[in-house]
Amino acid sequence: MKKKNKLVYIIAEVGINHNGKLENCLKLIKEAAKAGVSAVKFQNWKAEDFISDKKQKFKYKSRGKFVTESFYDLCKRNELKEKWIKKLNRYCKTVGVDFMSTPTTKEGVDELYKLKTKYIKNGSDYLTNIQLIKHMAKKFNKLIISTGMAYEEDIALAMKAIHSVKKKNKIILLHCTSMYPTTLENINLNRMVSIHNRFKTEIGFSDHTLGWQAAVQAVTLGASYIEKHITLNHDMKGPDHWFSLNIKELKEYVKKIREAEKSLGISNIIPAKGELKYLREQRLSCVANQNISKGAILKEHMIEFKKPGTGIKPNKINKFMGKKLKKNIKLNEVLKNRYF
Repeated sequence: MKKKNKLVYIIAEVGINHNGKLENCLKLIKEAAKAGVSAVKFQNWKAEDFISDKKQKFKYKSRGKFVTESFYDLCKRNELKEKWIKKLNRYCKTVGVDFMSTPTTKEGVDELYKLKTKYIKNGSDYLTNIQLIKHMAKKFNKLIISTGMAYEEDIALAMKAIHSVKKKNKIILLHCTSMYPTTLENINLNRMVSIHNRFKTEIGFSDHTLGWQAAVQAVTLGASYIEKHITLNHDMKGPDHWFSLNIKELKEYVKKIREAEKSLGISNIIPAKGELKYLREQRLSCVANQNISKGAILKEHMIEFKKPGTGIKPNKINKFMGKKLKKNIKLNEVLKNRYF
């Protein structure tokens, strides 16, 4: 689960919401950094990498209407141009966020390796592409593995593949529901907890829901990484803009996550820092219910329990029963360890 004092790593997923324009990529990075995210993620693929039938149709919602067009045409015009990647990586460094991307080929992995990116992340649809997963593990020490649509066996086989290449890779498994947007009954955050218990890795949540509530719940359940789609404008043309967060919503999203992790605090079973002054005022001490002479032996009938909590705790008084007092004690005087 999440380590103490480690902030949740928030990934702003651009995906294809740049609409094939470099200026949109740069603006999204700039605004996401201002919102306080940890990383901005893209997808470096070519449409030919995964589309076998260029006539395949794709129906999606855009600008409040349903559109049907060639899936190939949609993907082709939204490719991340190879010549942009170095520039985007540099710009991310300039504004203080990590650059990330999801490749679909070994060449795409190598492209990111040359940039020395901090993490590499798979797409849920490529979880079963063991050869690609192995290549990621060969090139990178830190892998974020998304588990949308996966059975336990699929995750286990991917983990086995990674460990067959390197034993000490840092692996973060992201719980994900590959449904856009994800409805309440399909979020299944308990699955994320089960993934952690089964595979003993850090866990995260690739959030395809509307709003911030599910992300906050995921953080309280132990998510160290949160991923969310972002857009410049819900009314831009394309399939993902309407359910993504705009920049104003992203700021609120980050704020809610930071509030959630702050409220989790420490795991040590001790009073909260803010409680300490009240502990002295509100807890009970052992006090004398009569005047007691120096040299007397302390007995139970000589004491009662009252505020403030600056003396011997009631649950510790048995240690002092039968001991001799070194000084005179007045009625209602708080008993201290040094008096015996």
